[in-house]
Order: sequence, then C-alpha cells, then structure tokens
Amino acid sequence: MKIGFIGYGNIGQMIINNILSLNLLNEEEIIVSNRTIAKLDLLKEKYPKITITSDNSYLARNSDKIFIFVKTFQFKEVMEEIYPILSENIHIIHVCAGLSFESVATIYEGPVSQIIPSIASTLNEKLIDSNYRKKGVSLILHNEKVDNYDKEFIEELFNEFSYIEIIPKGNTEDLEVATVLTSCGPAFIALLIKKMSKVASLKSRFDMKETEDMVVKTLFGTSLLLSNFDEDKIAMNPDEIIEKVATKKGITQKGLDYLDPEIERLANELLNKIS
Repeated sequence: MKIGFIGYGNIGQMIINNILSLNLLNEEEIIVSNRTIAKLDLLKEKYPKITITSDNSYLARNSDKIFIFVKTFQFKEVMEEIYPILSENIHIIHVCAGLSFESVATIYEGPVSQIIPSIASTLNEKLIDSNYRKKGVSLILHNEKVDNYDKEFIEELFNEFSYIEIIPKGNTEDLEVATVLTSCGPAFIALLIKKMSKVASLKSRFDMKETEDMVVKTLFGTSLLLSNFDEDKIAMNPDEIIEKVATKKGITQKGLDYLDPEIERLANELLNKIS
C-alpha cells in the first residue's frame, strides 16, 4: 500500500514526522509531494526510502490513500489537479478547517475524512517511549462513504501520537467549539503565558525568560494533576485543585474572585467571536 501526503507546511511536517518517528508506516509506503521540493531534502536525508516529488499527479497515480495538508483556499485547486487521475473510491483525508463535506462533494464524491489536528501533538523524540508521547487532541470526521476499515486506519494512526475525538457528521456546532479548544487552544494558552510573564517581569526584578519559565513549569505541573497519565492514580478535577490552593481571604482567593466572572465573560465572547 502507498500513502500519499500533499503539502509540507507546519501541520504536514508535524504529522509526517510523527508518523515516521514512530514507525507507524514503512518508509517505502510513503510519497510526499510539495511544490518546493527542496523543502523535502532534510526529510529525504533522514528517511531515504520515502519518495518525494513536486508532482501531485504522480502522487495521485501511485497512492492508495491521499492526505492533503494545504490551506483551505488551496484545497479546490489541488483536488481539481488530481481528480482526473484518482482511482475510483480512493480515500481522501484533509486538514482544511471550515470545509464541509458538502463543499468537497462538488469536486469529489468519494470517501473523505477530515482531521483537525493540534500543534500540541508535535512529537518530542526524547519522549517516544514515555507516557507523554501522546499529546493534544485530533478531531476526526468521516463522510458516509468511508468504510469501517478506513475509519479504523485513520483513527488508530492519529491515536498513536494524539488523543482522538470523533465528531459525528453534521455536528457543526460541536466541531466549531472543539476546534477552538483543541486546534486554536495552544495559541490562546501561549498568549496568556506571554502576557502574564510580561506583566510579572515588569513588576519584579525577574526578566521575562525567568517569569515565563515559572509559568510554563507551573502550567505543566497543573496539567499533570488534571491528567490521568498514571493508571494507579485518579486525576484531580479543577475544583479540587482550587480548593487545595485557595484559603479564605488569602491572595489566591482574591485572585479567583476577580478572575472567575472575567474569564467566563471572555470565554463566552471568544467563542461567539470565532465559532
């Protein structure tokens, strides 16, 4: 079986490198296409048995499944390029947010899956054999043409380096909210870390690198408390952490009293704005 990957931008790089680093597919099975083929030189150097090309038509002729890692506005152009060459009922998997199955069906009526990945799933090769290999959440949707074998293939593949959430076809509102939480989430969290670190550095003798390091390490530790990485331990829920940290009339409680309504208001406005 040959698996084709079109596009080697940020998301394409992450997913392809995750798959190769974890040996989820054999190198000989993989064809990667990118307009600027020089961008694939390092990948080819590290994994010499993969096939690289700048010709999407060549990839389409020789692939049994095709992943499309391009921006949403580029999807139609790519599909129009490869459609005349596609074998009947070849499985197309894309990462284009905001692209409905109905829109895709105007170009291609075969089996289509949509993945909304998260940059949080970027694999750290030092953690391959640890409990922290699997990170972030990949949202997965399938149209009615995708059979059970192809569903399992995609879901098991992404489940190796991320947690997966299957979104039933047609649940548009659920998809929008989940996308904000999982795919957009790392950027929002990074912004909060940046702003909190900046303000803290201005109000202390710590530089921003030091305050950022404190916030990141605290966030990491809090995430571990909330996550059930250790099967022998039950994860805490947010209320339990709040109860353990806050004391009546203490500075934590004062902060919570201020933040609670403000964060709920901001979260509501954010979801209304972008979903």
